[in-house]
Amino acid sequence: MGKRISFIFLILLAISTQAQWSVGGRTGFNMCKITGTLSSNYDTRNFWIFGPAGYGMGNYQLNDIFSIRGELGYTIMGTEAINIYTEGNYSYSYGIMERYNCAQVIFAGQATYNTRILSGYLFIGPYLTHRFGGRGLYYDVETTEELDIVWVEGYSYYIYDGKLRIGELNNRRYDFGLYAGAGIGKELGKGRIDLGLSFGAGLVDLHKFVNPDHRKSARQNGYKSFHNLNLNVTLSYWFHIRKDVE
Repeated sequence: MGKRISFIFLILLAISTQAQWSVGGRTGFNMCKITGTLSSNYDTRNFWIFGPAGYGMGNYQLNDIFSIRGELGYTIMGTEAINIYTEGNYSYSYGIMERYNCAQVIFAGQATYNTRILSGYLFIGPYLTHRFGGRGLYYDVETTEELDIVWVEGYSYYIYDGKLRIGELNNRRYDFGLYAGAGIGKELGKGRIDLGLSFGAGLVDLHKFVNPDHRKSARQNGYKSFHNLNLNVTLSYWFHIRKDVE
């Protein structure tokens, strides 16, 4: 056992001495939407919304190809939905836009291919997003109202006094999913500049059911889970902290 531990330690030591650390940031824009519908009474159409995104980044190069990257930053999350509610002969249509300010953490494995002129990379890994408050918009044939989005205790999703009140017991403040991206880069100065495109897909339902029977009943009535989708286009710059040992 002792020899195995020593062998593993020597491997890790060899990797770390050959590794290259990089830190940097990326900024650009994010487009996102949330898919889902409450029941078969709703004909729901979800549309993309746009907003800024910015991240601080770190990258640990394991060898010439593979590395591990982590990111922490700001992005938006939300959607614009047009709903047509029908029950019998009654029909009512309205639209609502929700735009949340979010903190996001991304942890991913990356593969990079370098040439003399450019480098290309791919990465994939999990992300965790936390939703704070935000801004919203409600509109129908008679009115349009700008809204502040606030989180409240209990079960809630209603508009009152210029606020869209989101209940924490039946709505999740966090989103967990997978991120994948690709891009090209070029060595510039003491680092590298990248242009990247990335896509994220949520794996959890943003609507919560306390009782599993309620979820089963809702699905029988046409309920479809609410999932986040987002697409990022960003420009990045990496500062190389330590070059590979020749």
